Amino acid sequence: MGSREDVGPPPRTAALAEKPEINSWTLDALQQLEWKRFELLCVGYYEAMGFTVKTVPHGPDGGIDATLYKAGRDGPVAVVQCKAWRKPVKVEQVRALAGVMG
Repeated sequence: MGSREDVGPPPRTAALAEKPEINSWTLDALQQLEWKRFELLCVGYYEAMGFTVKTVPHGPDGGIDATLYKAGRDGPVAVVQCKAWRKPVKVEQVRALAGVMG
């Protein structure tokens, strides 16, 4: 029979302590996401808002990461470009997206 000291979770190692556990959507948690996971988060957000979302899985997307559709509409209602940048998006990128939208 073991002593009471043997009972309980194993001690945390330094490797586990380096990566904090994310339990809520904070700015810090969002900044830790790599670009693809950020894009998937954006898709999930729009789906939760009631949109049908179509994405381009591979290859050139022309700057469009997602196209949003609403029930009862013939065509898309919006296009989305996800930018997981730490700095503000510059006007050149906004103009490029506007050019893709036609």
